[in-house]
Amino acid sequence: MKKILISLGICSIVLLGVSCKKQPPQELPQETPARQIQTDQPEQTPPKNPRLPVLQAGKLIMVGGQPLTIGHTASPEVADWNNDGKKDLLVGTYITGAVEIGKVMLFLNQGTDEAPLFSRGEFMQAGGEVISVGAG
Repeated sequence: MKKILISLGICSIVLLGVSCKKQPPQELPQETPARQIQTDQPEQTPPKNPRLPVLQAGKLIMVGGQPLTIGHTASPEVADWNNDGKKDLLVGTYITGAVEIGKVMLFLNQGTDEAPLFSRGEFMQAGGEVISVGAG
């Protein structure tokens, strides 16, 4: 039978057993805290890649003066749902709690596209029934 030896730093694994050699403690070099590092070099930024998008800071979506919170599984879509020329917000969600599972919510924009003011969300309906969608 062959023995297989795999070395991981100061420990060796032999077949199913583990053997660690005791190493004398080594003194680690003292590092200077970052706030005390001084340099005469200007701060360098990585070169810009024209093929990569430049993202701007996000903005909270407000509903009734409060940030819109639906959950981490929300799937938003922006569309002019009611043909008034303003971008409305449709959100599919698959969470439990205040919002039911597998529903689509509609938030109508009562402001402008530049400064949206969304109405309180309502579950979307078709034929008088709340639309229910499957997860996935």
